Amino acid sequence: MDNVLEFIQPELFILIPVLFALGLFLKLKKDFKKEYTIPYIILGISIVLCQLYMSIVLELGFAPKIFIISFIQSVLIAAVPVFGNELIKQAVVKKKDDIGN
Repeated sequence: MDNVLEFIQPELFILIPVLFALGLFLKLKKDFKKEYTIPYIILGISIVLCQLYMSIVLELGFAPKIFIISFIQSVLIAAVPVFGNELIKQAVVKKKDDIGN
């Protein structure tokens, strides 16, 4: 498995920056205290957006096959911004902690 992005339908790539921005918005919101829930929120929104996008925008309808495909796509799409954020955190925040700055 070379690259997880190969498994995501190209039409759905637009959802990745949307979900990443949503995660950043929630993280920066001062009165949002439960940061540990952000990946779950992103996954839930990804499931809804993928289903709507595939069914309405791509005009594939609401067939059971589309529900299954959109669910699998939504999990992959939600994983990209969460994993990307974790890479950024490890490279910037944890690196500073390891160096002692």
